[in-house]
Amino acid sequence: MSSATFCSFASDRANLPLGDICVLDTDGGALVKVLLASSPASVTLRSLNPRYSDLVLPASSILHVARVDALLRLNP
Repeated sequence: MSSATFCSFASDRANLPLGDICVLDTDGGALVKVLLASSPASVTLRSLNPRYSDLVLPASSILHVARVDALLRLNP
């Protein structure tokens, strides 16, 4: 099975899509998380896997944010 993810970039860093699943390009690599909170200093992220605790990153480490709009799974 293959899949494709459709995303839209967040153009306004002051109004990030809180509560949405996002792809975050960080200085430490890419993450797919739920964006819980954002301030000028930090962002709080939650994994879809409940075994992982919330993650707080400095806002300066976030290079790009894109909201996941759709996930398309294709069966051969």
